[in-house]
Amino acid sequence: MSMPEATCCDETSQPPMPLTCAGADQEVRIASLAAGSGARQRLADLGLLTGTRLRVIRPSGGGPMLIELRGSRFALGRGLAAKIMIQMIQPGTPRRPQSLPMTA
Repeated sequence: MSMPEATCCDETSQPPMPLTCAGADQEVRIASLAAGSGARQRLADLGLLTGTRLRVIRPSGGGPMLIELRGSRFALGRGLAAKIMIQMIQPGTPRRPQSLPMTA
């Protein structure tokens, strides 16, 4: 019995690639962080965690990348952006609701 082939719309069928490979106005999901503890903490402080969805405003062409996350824009240097492994999101893919922390 053979395994069914993944479709092009299946985000998990794509191998993760560095954020620096994304183009302008591309929506992506963070698959993993290939960074040390200091860089991971810096990215976490910005809200860039595994599973987070963001949009590339300006690719890294000749300088820092400009990204949009939850209505805020950030500039990321190419070195740090290259440590963020992403998967492209197909246009029209609905957003998954993000879980909110439980309050007492």
